[in-house]
Amino acid sequence: MARVFVTGGTGFVGRRLADMLVEQGHAVTAIARDTSHTEHLESLDIKVVRGELYDVDFLADAMEGCEQLQHVASLVDNDWARPEDYYRSNVTATRAVFQAGQRVGISRAVFTSSITSFGIHPKGTVIAEDAQPRYGFVHPYGHSKYLGELEALSFAETGMYVTAINPPLIYGAGDRNLNPPVKRFILEGKLDPIDPELKAPIVHVDDVARGQLLAMERGKPGGRYLICAGTLASEEYFGILAETLGYPPPQVAAETDDSPMAAFPGSGLPDSPPRFTSRPIIDNSKSRSELGMEYMEVRSTLADAFRALIDDFPVQVDEIPRRAL
Repeated sequence: MARVFVTGGTGFVGRRLADMLVEQGHAVTAIARDTSHTEHLESLDIKVVRGELYDVDFLADAMEGCEQLQHVASLVDNDWARPEDYYRSNVTATRAVFQAGQRVGISRAVFTSSITSFGIHPKGTVIAEDAQPRYGFVHPYGHSKYLGELEALSFAETGMYVTAINPPLIYGAGDRNLNPPVKRFILEGKLDPIDPELKAPIVHVDDVARGQLLAMERGKPGGRYLICAGTLASEEYFGILAETLGYPPPQVAAETDDSPMAAFPGSGLPDSPPRFTSRPIIDNSKSRSELGMEYMEVRSTLADAFRALIDDFPVQVDEIPRRAL
C-alpha cells in the first residue's frame, strides 16, 4: 500500500476518492484550506494539512514521505469567478503541485482534468483521447483545464509517471455544484424548452473516483483517459429529474438550435463556424481496454442521485461553495 497525497479531498470527487483510497488500505494525506470542512476526512484517519496550492516549499513539506499524488482540486465552472481565477487555480496551482511532487520524489501521479479541455468540435465529431482543440473554448474553465493538463503531463517527460483523466458531467450524491438550470427547475419548476438534439456525456462520481485509482495503477505515462459512462439526451436528463420531483416533463423545442458557439476571447483559437455546435460523441474504449473500467448504468443511478439531491437541497441552496479545493 502507498502513501497518497490528495488535493481536493473535501470536494465532490475528492471525497469519494479519499473513501476508496482508505478502503484499499492506503495512507492518505489531504490538503485543505483553513475554511474547509474536514470532519469526514479526519473520521477516516486521514492526515489533513491546511494551506494553499501555490507555495511549492509548503507543498513539498506537506508531501514528504508520499509516493503518489492525486491532484483533484479545481475551480469549477460557476457564475462568480473571473477568468484569472480559473487560470490561477487550474494552471498556476497545478504547476506548483507537480513541482513539489517532483522535488520530493513522487513516483506516480494522476491529474483530474475535464472533457471541456477538448474544446469545441463540429456536431457529430467522435472524441477520443488523441483529439486536440479544433476551435476555441466556450468558457475559460475549459481553457484553464486544457492548460493545466499540459502542465501536469509535461512532468511525464521528466520521469514522473503522470496520467490524466477527463470526465464529463459528473452526477451522484453529495454534489455541491448545481448548474443554474437544475437549481431553477427544482426551485421553480421552470425550464426553457429543450433542444431535442442536445445531449450530454455523463458519468457517476463513483466511476470517476474508480477511474482515478485505475489510472494510477494501469495508466500509461503521459496518457489521458476519457472517463465517461455514456451520453444522455437533455430531454431524458430533465425528464428523470421531473419524475423524481413529481413535475410534468419539460417541454421540447420545436426546432433544433444550430447556432454557432462563440469562443471566449483569449484562447487563441477561432470561434466555431456557422452550424457547428459542441455536441461530440465520446469514445470511452481506451478507458475500458487499458484501465479495465466498467461503468455504472446511468438512468437508474441518476434517479437515485436526484433523490439524494432533493433530500439535501436546502444545503445545496445555502452552502453552494465559493471556492473549490
